[in-house]
Amino acid sequence: LHSTSRRQRQMCIRDRYMLYAEWQSIARQNRVDRNEDRTAGANLFHLGGSLNIPIGGNNEIEITLTARNIFNTRYYNHLSFYRKVEIPEPGRNFQLLIKIPFKKLL
Repeated sequence: LHSTSRRQRQMCIRDRYMLYAEWQSIARQNRVDRNEDRTAGANLFHLGGSLNIPIGGNNEIEITLTARNIFNTRYYNHLSFYRKVEIPEPGRNFQLLIKIPFKKLL
């Protein structure tokens, strides 16, 4: 048994910011044991970017925003227990990450 996922990422990196678009293709699982169910494949699309803001000296605050599964595709992880109770993987979601270099500021 093996799970296959392929990712293709395109990035644009500049001096203070980075943008990316990612396509993730998850293969269907048809080669299963006698007590397993087959799992359909899925294609997921993700977008994200980060911005570095100088705050004095060599210090920067990094702000990152990502949007995962932007088309809200319903899919299941073949190896997940939740698949058996029909709970799909997360739908569209957003993540905000802010990195502040406290040690360097103090």
